[in-house]
Amino acid sequence: MSVDVRVDGQFDHLLPEVQARLLAAEESIPRRPDEEELRRFASRVAGVLVDLLPRDVLQTVSVQTLATRMARMMTGVGLLQPFVDDPDVEEIIVRPGGHVYVERRGTIETLGVRGDDGYFRSLAYYVADSAGMTITPRYPVVLVDLPGGQRFTAIVPPLSPEGVAINIRTYRVHSWTLDELLDAGTFSLPDGSPWEKGRRMARVLQQVVSERAATVLISGAFSTGKTTLLNAMMAFLPKHAMIAVAESFRELQLPHPGCVRVVVPHFTTEDEGRISLAEAINVALTRARPDIMVLGEIVSEGEAREFLRAANLGVRGLATIHGNDPRSALNRLSDLAMQEETPLLAIRHMTADTVDLVVHMARQGRRRYVAEVARVTGLDERGNFQLVSLYRAGEGHEERLSRMLQEVMA
Repeated sequence: MSVDVRVDGQFDHLLPEVQARLLAAEESIPRRPDEEELRRFASRVAGVLVDLLPRDVLQTVSVQTLATRMARMMTGVGLLQPFVDDPDVEEIIVRPGGHVYVERRGTIETLGVRGDDGYFRSLAYYVADSAGMTITPRYPVVLVDLPGGQRFTAIVPPLSPEGVAINIRTYRVHSWTLDELLDAGTFSLPDGSPWEKGRRMARVLQQVVSERAATVLISGAFSTGKTTLLNAMMAFLPKHAMIAVAESFRELQLPHPGCVRVVVPHFTTEDEGRISLAEAINVALTRARPDIMVLGEIVSEGEAREFLRAANLGVRGLATIHGNDPRSALNRLSDLAMQEETPLLAIRHMTADTVDLVVHMARQGRRRYVAEVARVTGLDERGNFQLVSLYRAGEGHEERLSRMLQEVMA
């Protein structure tokens, strides 16, 4: 059952006072407690609440329940913790001035001001400190995984001059199978209606992965289901193959016994002793003898170069990348892999030689679906990627925009 934070939050305004009393009593606040340590801490919070709450209130609320809630807020992400615990919430968004929004079932809900900017700035510093990181004027950003696996991002002044901006992406335990995605409309038409061609394409992708027949790039905008589809496809990797998985956040499921996974978060302090994700990919590629390289997301030049290098060494690849359509995804991959001494045309030739299929994801409301699957056939005489569309689920962005403009001008 989901938590109705609007009702349960009626005592959240007491949180700073409870925390102040604990610190005044020299009570330590655990950073990342297990359940047993959390219960002990909640008991100490309950003692503070008994002294703080009026007698008539104590007769109407469960002090232990309220104490457990506040303990989670003090050891988690504060006023935002109830939303993290709500299974219906997909993302929590804080904008300068303390304005809070949540995404539920694909819809953004406005929750109003839930705290001042100073509170959320302190929260960002607390989360960074709990993860062993430091926010500096040169790097005023927090990029960490929370203990529950949620992705926490904060941008603080001076990079965000109006105030603190926070996004928390939640990832639930359930990992979708390909059949479940079919039933959910991932391979249906944009309006959600079933399409037999989509079911056949899903089986083709299953066969491509199981037979290691292609290097596949999954593209799309933010929150279009790229990682969900990649997880579902990974279930069909051949059991005899050796697989290397590289991520900056732990998002991918590993149903395969022959997997080695490296997780290298983005660091907020400069340290030459820390390994980069690109270096970790290189180690996994050269030392762990993978047959298949899986990248959770290609976002930097190092990852792009190592992905192309792996594919050029005969290692099949699966990866996600942001893009508006298959061609823009390939352009982004090539642009990221650029090096000063290597012409762009050479990088594009390498990309066209290594990427076989681009699966492009789109979204309408809560529903995420495969909008297009394109095969990469090479470059034309001007250096542009040549693609053959194998599957297209309705109108694309350009067609919709053209139609809208024609209606306006009519």
